[in-house]
Amino acid sequence: MDNLVYLTDHEKINEVLKTRHSDTFVLLYVSPWCDWSRKMEVLADEWASRHPLIPVYVISSWHTPEAFGTFSITSAPSMIAFNNNTIKVVVEYPSVYNYFSK
Repeated sequence: MDNLVYLTDHEKINEVLKTRHSDTFVLLYVSPWCDWSRKMEVLADEWASRHPLIPVYVISSWHTPEAFGTFSITSAPSMIAFNNNTIKVVVEYPSVYNYFSK
């Protein structure tokens, strides 16, 4: 998973979120106990290698469970795409899969 950036504490997450109005990036919410999350990490890593200018930040329910509440994320895998002050929240697995399949 060389192309993914794992955010393991709340301070790092806050640093990234401070740039959400001006930068383009993706937050991928995962759970270490979920097979779908592990599959999505692999797919997101492949996507990130094809889109090197768009960072993919991974937030784990184990390391930073409080980060799921910031955008009312209640399931994993889920993702939020930030594109210059535009936010797209995707919480259903098929839609997250479709996003990273592009």
